[in-house]
Amino acid sequence: MKFHPRYSNLLFGGILSAIMVTIISGAVVLVTQGINSDFPLRWAKGFATA
Repeated sequence: MKFHPRYSNLLFGGILSAIMVTIISGAVVLVTQGINSDFPLRWAKGFATA
């Protein structure tokens, strides 16, 4: 799929933001609450909040 070059900066920023929020929210949930059976649910909740 090709995108118009005009939107490349916007697309890049959106993808980079999504990656960073995923990593940071996972790290924060891991450090504050640890890993247990409901970790993916709490990570998703943290991702949605961020």
